[in-house]
Amino acid sequence: GTTTARTESSLFLDDLRGKVEKGKGLTKLAKIVTETPRTKIATYTFGKSIRNIFDWGHPKCEKTNQSKYRVKPHPNPDRVKDTTFLTPTQISSETQLPSKQWINCGSGTLGKLYVEILSCHDLPNVDVGGEAVGNLTDAFVSVVYEDSCAMTDVIDDELSPHWLPWTQRAFCFGIICPTSSLYLGVFDHDLKIGDYHPIGRVAVNVSNLRRNTSYNLKYNLYPTANLIDRTAVGSIRIRIRLECLDERKFLLETLLKPHPRIHVNV
Repeated sequence: GTTTARTESSLFLDDLRGKVEKGKGLTKLAKIVTETPRTKIATYTFGKSIRNIFDWGHPKCEKTNQSKYRVKPHPNPDRVKDTTFLTPTQISSETQLPSKQWINCGSGTLGKLYVEILSCHDLPNVDVGGEAVGNLTDAFVSVVYEDSCAMTDVIDDELSPHWLPWTQRAFCFGIICPTSSLYLGVFDHDLKIGDYHPIGRVAVNVSNLRRNTSYNLKYNLYPTANLIDRTAVGSIRIRIRLECLDERKFLLETLLKPHPRIHVNV
């Protein structure tokens, strides 16, 4: 994928580390898509279908005359009026802003891996009915790293979904082994519990990252890990940074300690 790297200032790192580890209103309990009650999903799905039928018109931006689209899954709670409808340009700009809430994951103490799921592009439509009735893929991303698994919010009816800074998209993983890979899987959220349609996945080699550097990465998604004769099913963009707490210990663990065997039951 394409990569953009930017060295972060120590002030920014200290500020973010403090917010993630001490709280200050930024961390919260993760919502897990697969734990949502069936009745709640059914009610929401019915309401979404009705909205799709009647929500054909789009307001215009007064300055650019671009069409505005309803922000999903919800507007910024602090700026509801300004973020209920945004143009595609505004959505892209908002997506790049720092995340407002971080979720702590994992039991590792060697360092921290900060992962933000920003967007997916050109996903296939796996929902019944298709664009004719406004029924498109309801995407969410599952993030697996070492001994933990986290999930983003669901973005309904979008083939190029964006996760905005106020949504569940940012995760801080404790590092057990420096050579562990990060696994990202994109799924379609369905009404039937436990029947989530896998769309594509990618493995990120975290050991290639320069420490204390922020990367904005784009990866192709593939439906299988088979390297022979496979076709991309869209792409995913993430922002990621690796921070180690003790350089010497981090290096020794990389060179001398065998990779632990971890099983994540999800």
